[in-house]
Amino acid sequence: MKKIKIKICGQTNPAIIEHCFNMGVDQQGLIFYEKSPRNLDLGTLNLINQYFENFKDRFVGVFVNPSLDEI
Repeated sequence: MKKIKIKICGQTNPAIIEHCFNMGVDQQGLIFYEKSPRNLDLGTLNLINQYFENFKDRFVGVFVNPSLDEI
């Protein structure tokens, strides 16, 4: 039987991200869409990059009709 993978989307709080990783969440989604209330600001993104550098392969970016430059 295949292992079920869990992804939580719309993360904006580094403390909650850490808690989710500690609980075994496989992937975490970061929203990059200005109209979303969960849109990630640059300061928080930099903080996430700093604290979770070893987990970069476990983040997923969520975009809406982006250009290649935006991604």
